[in-house]
Amino acid sequence: MLHRALEILVALVARDNSDSPYGPFDFSSDYFGLYPINLQTLRDHAQGAWSQLTMSALVAWLVTHWGIDTHLRVALRKLRHEMKDTFRVKPTDRGLEYIANTGPPVFTNPRFRQALQMLLDMAAIDRNEAGRYVVTTLGHNLLEETCGR
Repeated sequence: MLHRALEILVALVARDNSDSPYGPFDFSSDYFGLYPINLQTLRDHAQGAWSQLTMSALVAWLVTHWGIDTHLRVALRKLRHEMKDTFRVKPTDRGLEYIANTGPPVFTNPRFRQALQMLLDMAAIDRNEAGRYVVTTLGHNLLEETCGR
């Protein structure tokens, strides 16, 4: 799994060949504050500090910053706002401890559903007779304008 994750990161870095990793979409400078794992920070790290790291140091950085730190931030937010304890790794007086028997992870996709709803609302996608999403003529035109395809 680690090997595949690193391959994905390398592929994302390798495909980055534009002025902005988000193409023509413009985001305010504080937009990604709550989401520190994004294409812009990937670019910044890859062109910066990561290029000087050994593979083991890079993996340690990813596990620490994009793994454990992110998990703790999300788990604390869920505990605060939803009163749900979703910790898999918990800070204790003895350091970080893995919490066993917390149940299997579950699939959630709220942002994906929001994106689909926005695309439906603007008629860039539609549902066919089988209930599957299909790209509309407008959707194809938007893709061509944005991606050049």
